[in-house]
Amino acid sequence: MDSLLNGSVSDSIPIRDRGLAYGDGVFETMAARNGEPLLFTAHMERLQSGCRRLGIAAPDTKQCRDEIERLCSGRTGVVKLILTRGCGGRGYAPEGGLQPNRLLLFSEWRAFPESFYRDGVRIEICRLRISEQPQLAGMKHLNRIENVLAAQELDGGPAEEGLMLDHNDYIIECTRSNIFFIKEGRLHTPDLGRCGVNGVMRNHILECARRDGIQTLVRDIHLDEAEQMEEAFVCNSLIGIWPVARLGNKISFQIDMIPAIREWTREHTLGQGI
Repeated sequence: MDSLLNGSVSDSIPIRDRGLAYGDGVFETMAARNGEPLLFTAHMERLQSGCRRLGIAAPDTKQCRDEIERLCSGRTGVVKLILTRGCGGRGYAPEGGLQPNRLLLFSEWRAFPESFYRDGVRIEICRLRISEQPQLAGMKHLNRIENVLAAQELDGGPAEEGLMLDHNDYIIECTRSNIFFIKEGRLHTPDLGRCGVNGVMRNHILECARRDGIQTLVRDIHLDEAEQMEEAFVCNSLIGIWPVARLGNKISFQIDMIPAIREWTREHTLGQGI
């Protein structure tokens, strides 16, 4: 059993589902260790926030947790929870009274190379620019075609991640992760008020920094500033933290504070590293 639809075993969805037709829905991707979903409360809070903003009825948290534990059956891997507005007729405007569809998918965990955690990764600047839409900013909605196209740019190349900018060359995020920079002991991470995904691990790191008295600046960061930074790392709820060794062909970073910061994430992710 690797997939559920509204709590029942299924490997398909109705062809009139609005998530398929219009990307009308939200999703969460979370790690599960021995059947236990990690950072579950934070994932559900973001999903519920997305539902409110889209006007979709949010699922019951306990029901979702019970279904995830049943789906995982004690296994370690990746759980994807997708919530769509449901099935409707033709046209963008949704009909009233639609019943949301709740999909759960389980995938076995595939460990990343230890070198990603020890030596860092290389990221390249994507040609694609993220479009600005403050009404959707931060949300993990199903319209992820920009990330798909940006990730395709990396196919066959040396980089493990792609850096995504807006049309004014401000840094927003990476294709599948958020990004932080370090300079003079302070963390810097892009403001996501115009576009981008407000990651669960990003928020966890921000909370830990505040707890431990490390100053963090959430602000607009132009690409030109990157070469002035001392360290950089990317993060998400599956990988934890990868240091960035190189940005493109010209910028290299140190790896000094990052091992200590990684300790904040170690128990909350499968990407433990070394």
